[in-house]
Amino acid sequence: MTIYVRKSLLNVATTSQVQLLDSLCKPLETKFYYLFTTSLTACGTTMTSEHGGKTVSFHNKVVERLPAFNQSVSRSKEINFPFKCNYPQSYLLSSAMFGLANFSVSPNDGGGKGNMSVKMGLYKDQSFNKSLVGDPSLNERLYIEIGLKATKSSSEKSPFGIKLNECYVTSKNRMAEYKYLLIERG
Repeated sequence: MTIYVRKSLLNVATTSQVQLLDSLCKPLETKFYYLFTTSLTACGTTMTSEHGGKTVSFHNKVVERLPAFNQSVSRSKEINFPFKCNYPQSYLLSSAMFGLANFSVSPNDGGGKGNMSVKMGLYKDQSFNKSLVGDPSLNERLYIEIGLKATKSSSEKSPFGIKLNECYVTSKNRMAEYKYLLIERG
C-alpha cells in the first residue's frame, strides 16, 4: 500500500525526519509529496478483523520526528495521518462472469494494485495443460484449478490463504433454480 502526504502539511526539512511506525521505513520524496510504500506485513503495519469478520484491515501511521535542540532534546509526535486498506474475507468467483474460460481476480487496494491474485481455470486433463474450450459434454470429467498468486517479492511469505467453501454447476438457463454441488462446506 502507498500513501501520499503533501509536504506542506508536515513540519520537516528532510525525509529522515518522517517515517511510518517502524523507524526504518522512510518515504520517497517528490516535489510536492512524501510517498510511503509498505507491504501489508511490514513497517509496523497491523492487521485487524472488522465488520464481524467480513473484512480484514491493515493499519499504519505517519510519524514526524523533529530534530534535536542543542544536540540533547528531541521529541517525536504522531501526525494525525492513520491510514488503512480493507479487503473482504471472502470473494465470490464465478466463471459465468467471464464466460467459460480461465480468469484471475486481483483485489484492488484503491491505487489499482493488489498484493495477490486468485486464479480459477477449467481444464480437460489432470496436468492442467489443456484448457476447456466451449461447453463441456454431459458426464465429461473436468479439472478445476484454483490458486493464489502473491504479486509481491517471493522472499516474503504471503499472509493470505485460499479456501474453496463451495463449488457448484448450474444450467445455462438463467431461469433454472437448481444447482449441482461439487464441493460444499470446503
